Amino acid sequence: MQRIIEKIKSDTGARVRAIKREQDSEIEKILKEARAEAVKKKRALLEKASKEAETEKKRIVSIARLTARKEEAMLADSLLEEIISEASENLEGLRKEKAYAKKLTAVVQRAVEEIPASNVVVEVSPQDSKLLKLKRVKGKTIQLKKSGASMTGAVVKNQSGSVRINCTFKAILEEKKPELKKELMAEIKGEKKR
Repeated sequence: MQRIIEKIKSDTGARVRAIKREQDSEIEKILKEARAEAVKKKRALLEKASKEAETEKKRIVSIARLTARKEEAMLADSLLEEIISEASENLEGLRKEKAYAKKLTAVVQRAVEEIPASNVVVEVSPQDSKLLKLKRVKGKTIQLKKSGASMTGAVVKNQSGSVRINCTFKAILEEKKPELKKELMAEIKGEKKR
């Protein structure tokens, strides 16, 4: 009987050890899979965090660029207004230069030729009327009409005033504003050398 008990103990011990090895193997397999899953999740989380950080970085950079562009545009607008104001104040000095008289005459002469009418009225300030040297245009009668002293340049129109070409300094500057602003923006950004 002792042998039978010993045999049962021996068989039971062997079975317990086999079950224990099986459990240990299964536990090791589960742990290995869990570690692999943890590494996979960690990589996914790091990847997601990295993408989110990159997206946030791009957003911040975009906002900074937009803010810089707005500030540059505001600076250009401010400088442009300052330049126009200064140029307007210095107009009397410009009127004394020969180039002003030549340019004024050329611009007004072209406008007279462009107006589709036989009777053309050139509205001009008393100071600028002395500088104009208009040539006769075949088939057109040109009438000089003096306007307010503050006007610089001229307004050329047909008799009824329905067709007008504004050649005043102010109108020319307004027309050139986008081009001047573009040049100022380039200067501000350092794209042009002085």
